[in-house]
Amino acid sequence: MTKIKAVAFSSYGSADVLRLTDVDQPVPGPGQVRIAVRCAGVNPLDHKIRSGAMAGIVSVDLPHVPGVEASGVVEAVGEGVVGVQAGTRSSAAPPPAPTPSRPWPWPRS
Repeated sequence: MTKIKAVAFSSYGSADVLRLTDVDQPVPGPGQVRIAVRCAGVNPLDHKIRSGAMAGIVSVDLPHVPGVEASGVVEAVGEGVVGVQAGTRSSAAPPPAPTPSRPWPWPRS
């Protein structure tokens, strides 16, 4: 598998737990795209996940690459994706806030 560089954390804590590391390049699954990120946003949710403050609500596998907002160019598309192809400029953002009928999409422990 191809390796790429990413900032990740292997334990919860302050910004001091962030490390530049090699990770497997994701392969988009059905209905997914992979974006070559050109700009990423860091917001309060990223901080809360990294610090462990959301551990009872949002479960992440460690090591974890933070970030839920990005823009860039689509570089790969998964099966069933229509209307988007490699080279398409794109952005990504978190889903809307959860409600009882629409819970968080992240896996829970």
